[in-house]
Amino acid sequence: TGALLASCSVDQSIKLWDFESGGCVRTLQGHDHNVSCVQFLPGGNRLVSCSRDRTLRVWEVSTGYPKWTLTGHDEWVRCVATSPDGTLLASGGDDHSVRVWETDSGKCLQVFKDPEHVVECVGFSHANADAYLVESYALASGSAPGAGAQPQAPHSNG
Repeated sequence: TGALLASCSVDQSIKLWDFESGGCVRTLQGHDHNVSCVQFLPGGNRLVSCSRDRTLRVWEVSTGYPKWTLTGHDEWVRCVATSPDGTLLASGGDDHSVRVWETDSGKCLQVFKDPEHVVECVGFSHANADAYLVESYALASGSAPGAGAQPQAPHSNG
């Protein structure tokens, strides 16, 4: 079927695996430190990765080369998520921020800061969800146990 699976590693690489055969079909290199998360964009032609090198990269699957390197985080970028239509990315990390990026330009559209918590996960939902609205989607993030998105702030204990 041509289905691919992506994995990332402390060896600074991303591997693309053929889902049926289990074989590695391509290794993507470009990050300067551990790669912490990787996700395909809708359609499967591009994927996004984030790293301890403080960057995100949007990759062209067909060539194995990055289309964009997104900079702005001051510390390790731990997580990344794509909006349902693939037009937006959200990233979070050790700098206590969630950043929202435009996928096609690599432009940072918005930054949410929490002075107290590292961001360990982010995720988009549809606009009718009960979370903080970004563009036409809801964005949720998580950090410490019991923390979650609140309408007034992206992170809150309670």
